[in-house]
Amino acid sequence: MSSFLARLRELDGIEVEEVIEVAAQVACDKAHTISARHVHPFHAGAGGSEQVTRSRDGANAWRCALQVATPSARRLHWWRIPGPEGATIEFASAGLHDDTSMPE
Repeated sequence: MSSFLARLRELDGIEVEEVIEVAAQVACDKAHTISARHVHPFHAGAGGSEQVTRSRDGANAWRCALQVATPSARRLHWWRIPGPEGATIEFASAGLHDDTSMPE
């Protein structure tokens, strides 16, 4: 979590309140119902590559739009960790559209 907050503090071009609003939508499992969020699996490679999965806990990487129709539109990345009582969300980073890193 501390690396997420550090990267968020370094991100220019978006207000922290906007990121918090979208993170709340993700945490409440509502972001996928908002078309402007463009929620989709995170792929580290070219189109058609498989969704990134974290080996230590089987978490799947996800991504959504924090902004649309903006140069270098910002994106939110998170891990969805499966569990016996439902999934847990772990926010990984907020960055520019072309940022393909997924902190573990």
